[in-house]
Amino acid sequence: MFGIKNNLNIKVLIFMFAVIPAVSLFAYFYFTVGAQFFNPFLQGTDQTEYGRIAVNLAENGVFSLSQSAPYLPDPSRTPIFPSVLALTYLLSGSFILFTFLNIFIGALTAVIVFEIALVITEKRWLAVASGIIFAFLPYRIYLSNLVMADTLFAFLFSILLLLFIKILRGDIQFNYANMGFLGALLGVIALTRPIAQFFIFVLAFFLIFLNNKEIKKKILMILFLFAVFGAVLSPWLIRNYIHFDQVFLSSIGRYHLYASYFTPWKAAVSGISRDQADFEMRRYIAEKYGSDAMYDLESATALGKEAKREILKHPFNYAFYHIIVTPVYFLNNDFLLTLREAFRMKLPNIYIAQKILQRDFSGIIKTVLNNDLFFVLFFFATYLFVALKSIFGIAGVLRYIKEMPLVSFFILASILYFPVIIGFEGHARFRIPVESFLIIFSLYFIANIYYVRNQRV
Repeated sequence: MFGIKNNLNIKVLIFMFAVIPAVSLFAYFYFTVGAQFFNPFLQGTDQTEYGRIAVNLAENGVFSLSQSAPYLPDPSRTPIFPSVLALTYLLSGSFILFTFLNIFIGALTAVIVFEIALVITEKRWLAVASGIIFAFLPYRIYLSNLVMADTLFAFLFSILLLLFIKILRGDIQFNYANMGFLGALLGVIALTRPIAQFFIFVLAFFLIFLNNKEIKKKILMILFLFAVFGAVLSPWLIRNYIHFDQVFLSSIGRYHLYASYFTPWKAAVSGISRDQADFEMRRYIAEKYGSDAMYDLESATALGKEAKREILKHPFNYAFYHIIVTPVYFLNNDFLLTLREAFRMKLPNIYIAQKILQRDFSGIIKTVLNNDLFFVLFFFATYLFVALKSIFGIAGVLRYIKEMPLVSFFILASILYFPVIIGFEGHARFRIPVESFLIIFSLYFIANIYYVRNQRV
């Protein structure tokens, strides 16, 4: 299905391009920090939580964040990634084995990016370049060394994108078998990271416009897609209903509706800085709901309701704000983030996108120029790369409409899905699932401009 026998040497090359920097970074961490770097209990919040659930699964057979008995069920995390982590921990007694598995999965994702580019553009050089650029994305390399769900999520989501694009192009049949596989795969993806749960509506919308089936058969197959998707989710939904008397995937989304959507909007409306808004938010939540509000279903639900209530008072104002700040998602600088997080370099934590939106250009210049020459050059070079990749990528998708309208609009919807669902100020790692499209269509856009100019000459 994915053309494994074709271009085998190229795929092996791209795989190695992805493995070598990730393994090199693993060696750097191992010999400078030690094996403790790969212990999630000594790392950030997300890693600690995944590690705790994995250990509880492996040693006690319970899906819980509790450090000791009684092991209370956890409402915040979904089961796929902690289960994979628990299996590797059970086999090895540590998290080193998982790190190597994660590096392997990340390298396979680069190969899938090559396949997506080849299917879309039918240009081998462009597909090779896309796979290699994706392989060398700094934060992708860093994430492959962390106990985080992002690498597995990007891998599974890339397979879904490849399969669906082939269906839209007619390379794979639009039938019950493929709808079943698609629904099952998306179910697994949603149980890896719940942000994917609404993507099924994107798939269903574009399947409606396929012309190779009569409308009745088309609707039946789309309903089958939903049925399989629901069947995969149902054991987890039933588990949550039993424990919490509610049907849901994760409580985190309710918390983040308040923290990641309502709070930035409130800051803008109130005319206060984002830092001040975050400080007031954390103090308010701690005082009213406690420090563990995100992991308490009742507290997270109450926060989500508060956010909805305030947003619905001024829906058009909020919608306008959400639209105009969406570029923040595309400007998060993963190069600077990697230096800051992976190598602990003391770089200024400058929110350039927010400053641009606030027209604080003098603040940007002052912050940048007050640092050494390396930072100044690196700052402008990396932000230029990130900005052009996003601008050229979206421009390339729009240009592709002339060739494959349905595929092009699906790709555009996929790119925009994440800032809509995750939030416009999402971490740079949230862009990795669609970096493939931004890279592929940046190259496609540049190649088309070059071709048009040569034709004129």
